[in-house]
Amino acid sequence: MYRVRHQGLLGCINEKNEQLLPFQFEGISRLTLEYYRVIHPTQGAGLYDLDFNVVVPCQYQSLKVITPPQINGWYLNSKKYNLLKQERGDSLYAFIDAQGNALSPAAFHDPEKIRIWGEVVFDVVAAGQWVAKSKSGDVLMRDTFTEVSVVRGSRDNIQALLQKGNTYLTVCQSSRQCALLDMQVMKTLTPYQFDYFTTPASRGDNPIQLVLGVKGNQSFLFRLDGTQLSDIGFAEVRLSSNYSDDGGELRRKYPTVEAIMKTSDGQQYILADDKVQAME
Repeated sequence: MYRVRHQGLLGCINEKNEQLLPFQFEGISRLTLEYYRVIHPTQGAGLYDLDFNVVVPCQYQSLKVITPPQINGWYLNSKKYNLLKQERGDSLYAFIDAQGNALSPAAFHDPEKIRIWGEVVFDVVAAGQWVAKSKSGDVLMRDTFTEVSVVRGSRDNIQALLQKGNTYLTVCQSSRQCALLDMQVMKTLTPYQFDYFTTPASRGDNPIQLVLGVKGNQSFLFRLDGTQLSDIGFAEVRLSSNYSDDGGELRRKYPTVEAIMKTSDGQQYILADDKVQAME
């Protein structure tokens, strides 16, 4: 397919110089893997499929697509996307399906700034102000955020934390301090006191049970329900599955050890049976 301009307007031809789209558009672009977006100078934006059949007639001020968030260079679900329409230049956007049927009221702002996690839309309603909404436009939380991101960690850990039923995000407020957000109940689990959240490195398919709230060079231990396991900040945290225990002495002495921690002054601690204690 070749885009060609004729008398100021765009159309498409194939390698045999056969016309695929008439020369009547101001813009032609690949919007998704399955559709082209075309912009007519008077009628507006519409959708064509890859065989150049009309899917959505040219009728909107704007048609935009929101692809899944990109995390460490990969997409959570590269085949899943969301289409939004804008009826007029001064109106908000609404979600639509690929046939142009409305899926929501016009309740959303700039699609290029929107982030979608699962069924929750983080809509930028003003400069640096994110609001959590359902896809029907309902506001889900009173809190507003200046940043929304994933919990840091390895690719496998991040993917595990983004699975249905286990979705956790890091959210920040105006102070640039972060809290852990549980997407199942749309509730922050920690105070807004941390620089970011991460997961300790692990081996194998062990389920994630610890999240670290990082403040400066110190990490604080949390369960995924928000329970803080210790007021001590650690310079190093390693899961027992990722700890070299020469001769098995540590596990013989602490058979239920889950993690080994070290403070900035070199004092070592362990986490066992939900309790943090100094190593003897």
